[in-house]
Amino acid sequence: IGLSRAMVTNLLGGHFSQGGSTLTEQLAKNLFLTPDGTLERKVQEVLLALWLEHKHTKDQILEMYLNRVYFGSGAYGVEAASRRYFGKSARDVSLSEAAL
Repeated sequence: IGLSRAMVTNLLGGHFSQGGSTLTEQLAKNLFLTPDGTLERKVQEVLLALWLEHKHTKDQILEMYLNRVYFGSGAYGVEAASRRYFGKSARDVSLSEAAL
């Protein structure tokens, strides 16, 4: 429902103001594209996501995403976020800390 709502809002508005991207599309955007909210850029995002899914497993895509996503306070990736927020490596984070 949320994806459909975002699609209708974005199409009627003429630009992409609401989310609805898959994790792979977000990775494609973070790796290859600018943050423009245009239809052309969204098409590029979808095509790059399809390419990523053809070349990589879901586990590899998730790993790439988690190693690049922004966690706030200048921390990009789970290792940097773990060090920033907990003062230790991601390998040493407890389950309850990881859930935050």
